[in-house]
Amino acid sequence: MSFFSRLQTISCGLIFRKDTVSNWDKAGVFIMTTGSKWHSMAKSVETTVEFVFSHLDAGIVDFIYASKTDVLPAKQNRQALTRCEMAAKRLNQWYADKQEGKFYKYLYHSANYLNVEENTMKENQHA
Repeated sequence: MSFFSRLQTISCGLIFRKDTVSNWDKAGVFIMTTGSKWHSMAKSVETTVEFVFSHLDAGIVDFIYASKTDVLPAKQNRQALTRCEMAAKRLNQWYADKQEGKFYKYLYHSANYLNVEENTMKENQHA
């Protein structure tokens, strides 16, 4: 994460440029596990995810922040497991739509706008 902190310092003016248009030919899910308090170059996990995906020019399907993994075994963390399953379905749907030539650029760079309905994904097609 220290690499991204230095990279952010170098390119902070590029992140919010209005003339930068994303191709969104890549998408991903950010999964983070920790047993301690969040420490990073950003104030929140969300802004870190947005920063990383912005530099990768990838859309965010979902991000999963599973805390207390040092206390609760992963197989017992039902919330994280459910979110992983949902994120995998969304990512598979995105890829299937992309391969079929459907409108697949319904992702976001902002973690604040992650919820996408499955029926919306399937119905969106090029006009």
